[in-house]
Amino acid sequence: MTMRPDMAGDPVYWSSALQMMDGAMTRTVTLCVDELMDEAERAAAAAPRRSRLRAQAFANLAKHAAAIAAVERTARYVGWSERECVNIRLSDRVWIFRTLVRACVAAGMEDAATRLADQAAHFAARVHPFADRRMCLERCVEMYLAVGAPDSARRVLEALQKLQRSEMHAADVASAMAMAGLVAEAETIARSIRDPSWKHRALEAIARAYAKTGDMAACRAALDDIPEAGWRAMALAGVAEALALGNASGCQC
Repeated sequence: MTMRPDMAGDPVYWSSALQMMDGAMTRTVTLCVDELMDEAERAAAAAPRRSRLRAQAFANLAKHAAAIAAVERTARYVGWSERECVNIRLSDRVWIFRTLVRACVAAGMEDAATRLADQAAHFAARVHPFADRRMCLERCVEMYLAVGAPDSARRVLEALQKLQRSEMHAADVASAMAMAGLVAEAETIARSIRDPSWKHRALEAIARAYAKTGDMAACRAALDDIPEAGWRAMALAGVAEALALGNASGCQC
């Protein structure tokens, strides 16, 4: 033990004094942390009931509680957040459950983490439109990997890849049919495609086919069926190039 004489010659036990100070500071910090977390809990509870904001707030509280090893708080906030998710969009539930899974993993709540990952996968399979479902399924793969369930992650990934391949194949078939002049059949297939990144390819091919015949009204209608502005912009430019290079006659835009 380190000793140092003070001015009166009596020994002062510095290390013992510092330990007492450290203990007092630790208790002070703990009290401050508890007060802040309690206040955060009250603030989250003040958000509108059954809302995405309230569910997300409790999910984030669970994440922070897990980070400071407050397991009881983590479990409480996970339960509250899960209940608040009942009436919100499926895609929002998946993103919130992702936070909850991470919190449960950090807090050592393996069973709860696995259960939440399974529920998230169930929600993700029902999400529309396709682009949102794809993102949600990708998050589910992350969740399963986080809980140490690689087989489940692989099943979700295989289902996702199969879905993407089927959409790509449908787009290729629709495009080929449009170029062969079977435009009505191509339109039927194009309407069944959910992934906008593939749907726009089929509709652009259909628009080109109509433009080639001089039916610019049908060409415009096909282009207007592309809901996303970015994909529609690319299709419009593609048709414009085809018209210019093909020197199509009788076209009145």
